[in-house]
Amino acid sequence: MTKPIFFNMDDSSRTNTIEIEISQSLGRVSAEMVIPYPPGIPLLYPGEIITAEALKALLYLREQGAAVQGLHDHTLQQIQVYKH
Repeated sequence: MTKPIFFNMDDSSRTNTIEIEISQSLGRVSAEMVIPYPPGIPLLYPGEIITAEALKALLYLREQGAAVQGLHDHTLQQIQVYKH
């Protein structure tokens, strides 16, 4: 399991972020918490690297029309990541 690089829930940290297509997010660092509901257990935390497994889960959730909290884009088309 990949450990977060850093964990920051402070919205002011979003000034160092960009929004990209979820399909292009592999290896990037999430700037958003991703919480599929149900079950309500976070899939990604801010500061966590988006792994192949996490990306596969995100794409599956989008395909299934799942409800997701924490993202600005609830359609699961885009995700905010930290700039390099």
